[in-house]
Amino acid sequence: MLDRLFENPGEIPREAVKPLVVPDLHGDLTAALAALGWDKQSAAGAVGLELSPDNARVLAARFIMVGQLSAENATFQASKLWSGADKEATVTFKFPTGQAFRFNAGNMASDYLDGDNVNMTAAKGEQPILPTHWKDHGIGDCTLRIVAALDRSSNSRTGPVFKFTTLFFPHSVEQLDELSDNSQGPGWPGIKILEGKAALVPRAPDGSWGCPIYPLIAAGKPVEDPAELPNGAELRYHIAKVLSSAKKPVACTSHRALAEKWKKIIEDEEQYEEATPSVTWPEPALPDSNTG
Repeated sequence: MLDRLFENPGEIPREAVKPLVVPDLHGDLTAALAALGWDKQSAAGAVGLELSPDNARVLAARFIMVGQLSAENATFQASKLWSGADKEATVTFKFPTGQAFRFNAGNMASDYLDGDNVNMTAAKGEQPILPTHWKDHGIGDCTLRIVAALDRSSNSRTGPVFKFTTLFFPHSVEQLDELSDNSQGPGWPGIKILEGKAALVPRAPDGSWGCPIYPLIAAGKPVEDPAELPNGAELRYHIAKVLSSAKKPVACTSHRALAEKWKKIIEDEEQYEEATPSVTWPEPALPDSNTG
């Protein structure tokens, strides 16, 4: 589907390099991506590469999300999310933007976003439930996470598209850490509360350098000459290491189903495996600069 977009491997065109350079990968990257064609609103993903102080090597690579995950709020019965919650109570999520999620593990699963950073309201019928009374209705701690993977709709005409799943966990970040060593893995089960599709940006012109996207580049020093950057093979390798790391999210529909999944994993952690999505990003061979 995407083979044609990986033809003619070479270097990023010199004129394309300067707009890709950003101060760092931890700040607000929306302006940089907007200057590269992102519409400032739609959900989108990119890959950022952090270079060594002399710009000769890639030190780290990470996935980045920006934009609006959903324009609509989502409402759920509290009893589907927390065990023992009031069956008449509901919770409504106003989804954060993609920028709220960090992907520090270098794969396509975000870090856990603590519930304190989630815009959530609760009600019983038409009567709001104040946060100070949430526990009285069984509404407890929570955490969100995004798991992304290449989507089947990706093709050489539209370019690479990824599907993102927003998962809910009825625990705090600390509780998840204590639950299982596997809870940090990208395939750890959660309750699906949102699913969507987004483009990978910035798009590279077909055949321009052997990859359908350009990376954002956090340079170690000012880029005086694009030829001082790592070669195209190394840049493509690190992009692919991130995008080919995707795992299929295990998305449950309720707390009960989630508890059953967790119970099986915790009872036999050695048998825990993470499924690979049906569509994957091709991973190139290790470039010569990295061998040995």
